[in-house]
Amino acid sequence: MSDEPWTGSELPAEVADKLSALGQPLAEFAVSGSRFVFLLSVGLVLLPLGAFLFFAPLTAMFGGAGGFGAALSHALYLGFVLLVSSIFLLIRAFRSRGLRVLVFPAGVVQVQRHAVNAFLWEEVDTLWVKRHVHGWTRHLMGKHVLIVHREGSPDVQFDDALPDLHKLGQIIRRETLPLLLARARRAYEAGTTLIFGKLHLNQRGLRFEGQSLAWPRVREIKVGDSQVTINREGSWLPQWFVASISDIPNAHVLEALVQEIVAAPPPAPSEE
Repeated sequence: MSDEPWTGSELPAEVADKLSALGQPLAEFAVSGSRFVFLLSVGLVLLPLGAFLFFAPLTAMFGGAGGFGAALSHALYLGFVLLVSSIFLLIRAFRSRGLRVLVFPAGVVQVQRHAVNAFLWEEVDTLWVKRHVHGWTRHLMGKHVLIVHREGSPDVQFDDALPDLHKLGQIIRRETLPLLLARARRAYEAGTTLIFGKLHLNQRGLRFEGQSLAWPRVREIKVGDSQVTINREGSWLPQWFVASISDIPNAHVLEALVQEIVAAPPPAPSEE
């Protein structure tokens, strides 16, 4: 979390006044000047190194310095990776510069220089937790990304350029769970099929990719930092469903709802 208390001095007076009316934030997260300098420095160090390792083998090859051996191939590949990674790192550094996230009892305010974006807990209808483990997306977007979706409004995203992103995610999940779970519970009790990415849930049980699991056979659900797992009863292979956390929207709601249903007998299925 931020060690530098927010004063709002960088904002226009009318915007700062509106935010001050919300009271003191419960939590603050900020990309500090030192973190920006660190990201910028790493990018500026990797950029010339990557350029040298990438262009030196090309110069040697086209300059008639002999065959394009394994060593040159490895240097070319490493140089390309470092070059692209450094560019993406510099983009992320400037994109997150001056970012500050303020958590209030009613919601979240995102401040970046003179721009302000805010959402109330009650406006949130979907929370995605994205993990980019491989590929260039990880370098450009970050390894961990939180996406807050609101109906009729642009998504709000936070990536791991923001310190303590995990703690911010815990707060958002904690504050949105009562509202989202209540909506999901009402829809379930009304006989509606709820969709959590690959997984469908209704009064009969769970279903994905043509496979179904009735509620009496559901043993437990586990939602971790990287994946969602559902285990079943009465099988030598207990794991029935496993998916990346990136593929399951509102995984915290799914976990709570499944736990409620498993703990209590489900109502009789609605006639449709």
